[in-house]
Amino acid sequence: RRQEHAAAVSVRKVIQRIRVVQPSNFEALRTELEKTIVVHLDKLGSMAEKVQQEAEKELIEAQARMDALNEKLLKEQKQKAEEEAKRQMQTEIAEKMKSDA
Repeated sequence: RRQEHAAAVSVRKVIQRIRVVQPSNFEALRTELEKTIVVHLDKLGSMAEKVQQEAEKELIEAQARMDALNEKLLKEQKQKAEEEAKRQMQTEIAEKMKSDA
């Protein structure tokens, strides 16, 4: 029983870190969680299914957060590129008007 609890705590510590993961280290932490589960699976005993469900749920939520964050970053980059193109065009027009005058 004590061994099950200790194993569950070890896995849940990694799950907790997944909750606040940044995109830069998401894959590394995902791999760490999977390895931790494999290492402690035998020791989890009756808690194995519950802990695996918690891990899966948290990975799905973290992946959704990463996808949303990546989408936001892409949107911001696209907007910056459009603004830069507009600015460039305005500069070209102003220079052409200047040279025509």
